[in-house]
Amino acid sequence: LEIENQGVVCVSPADAAAAGIVDGGRVKLTSRNGTTSGPVRIDKDLPNGLIFAPYHFSGLDIQGLLDDGCNRIGVQLAKA
Repeated sequence: LEIENQGVVCVSPADAAAAGIVDGGRVKLTSRNGTTSGPVRIDKDLPNGLIFAPYHFSGLDIQGLLDDGCNRIGVQLAKA
């Protein structure tokens, strides 16, 4: 079990490579509701096409990307 002290965006190795993102770098996420950026962790256990980002870290502001009452949304992933 590993506990983070800040919000990180977890990305699959294939998605990270396609976007030119390296582990420990920064990523930009854009949805129809807004944009945010934060540190990235490459996670070999995450399926391609899916990211994971906790929404309870205010510094990462994932909630600003989401629709009200929803915890999933399509985003564009880019190197920050």
